[in-house]
Amino acid sequence: MMYPTYIVDNFFDNPEAIVNLANNLPFPNKGDQSPGRRTESLHKTHNDFFRWSGLRMLSSIFPGETLNFAAKASFQKIPKTLSEVDFIHQDTGPKLTAIVYLNKNDISGTSLFKLNTLFKPKTFKYVDIPTPPMKYDYFKFPEKYKGDKLKELQKEKETIRDRFDETLSVSGVYNRLCMFDGHQYHSQHPNTNKEERLTYIVFFYKIECLTAPLESMRKT
Repeated sequence: MMYPTYIVDNFFDNPEAIVNLANNLPFPNKGDQSPGRRTESLHKTHNDFFRWSGLRMLSSIFPGETLNFAAKASFQKIPKTLSEVDFIHQDTGPKLTAIVYLNKNDISGTSLFKLNTLFKPKTFKYVDIPTPPMKYDYFKFPEKYKGDKLKELQKEKETIRDRFDETLSVSGVYNRLCMFDGHQYHSQHPNTNKEERLTYIVFFYKIECLTAPLESMRKT
């Protein structure tokens, strides 16, 4: 099943409480496969919130249904000094990716892409797009990337971007939920507001709609 893109504004009833929760958590996970820092997986530390928020997200797709899911979720902070974050990529593991933007200044949303006609994929799910060799090293050690080294990283990023056309640009509006198929090519917008970016991110690996009339929907 290929999920369409969903955008829900004013997602949390009390977004200030969510921001407060995030700001009172440690962010120990730095620069592994993503820029900035992330909290521990919230199903381990705040399972009630994790379950509630995940079901609230999925109810936007399956309103009124009884749902179950398997997912990983965390808050993410990306410092204003991390300039090169707009690498196009896929989330090839999860079926559905969900992001809630938590900055009041509406900074740094998300763009979705398709391969342009020169690199049209045979299937939607996966195309071998090489990861720029310096990408994850930059996420871990951004302080090393200055001058010519930073220009080399930017060139690698742009070489990949040349293979794509943007299909949708989603502004990072405060308390907006954006959900899209995990195999959809996407990237964060460059942060031009010079403010730390805060988001809540959920990766759904299994989604069960227990009351759906079609058996196939229960196995998406």
